[in-house]
Amino acid sequence: LALLHMLFPGADGPAQVALVIAVSAVVGGLRFLALRGWVFAP
Repeated sequence: LALLHMLFPGADGPAQVALVIAVSAVVGGLRFLALRGWVFAP
């Protein structure tokens, strides 16, 4: 949250919520791909 506030200081409440959701989605997607690659590695 502090990093988002530092990168986007002018973002209001709803914009910060949207940014947090977007970052969480990206991190979740990367975790999914990493786990999928680890489980199904040849």
